[in-house]
Amino acid sequence: GIRWSRQETRTLLSILGEAEYIQRLQTVHHNADVYQAVSKRMQQEGFRRTERQCRSKFKVLKALYLKAYVAHATSVGDPPHCPFYDTLDQLLRNQIVT
Repeated sequence: GIRWSRQETRTLLSILGEAEYIQRLQTVHHNADVYQAVSKRMQQEGFRRTERQCRSKFKVLKALYLKAYVAHATSVGDPPHCPFYDTLDQLLRNQIVT
């Protein structure tokens, strides 16, 4: 697929950071409609991404964040590099069960 620019990724995280989307992602198991809405919002912001692309990108970012979070929490070596760590931390902190 086509690589995501930093601005495109920031826009995705900004949209997903809105209360409406946070709540829907936490409460809806089959969240295709959530990512469909996110995809539409991305298009309104000038980025052409499908629902599947938005879901996949967020999944990858979340996995990178969780790896870095666990490494940081356990202080085992240098944490892996995680772009947008601070943004993801704010977005995901409430979802992590310790």
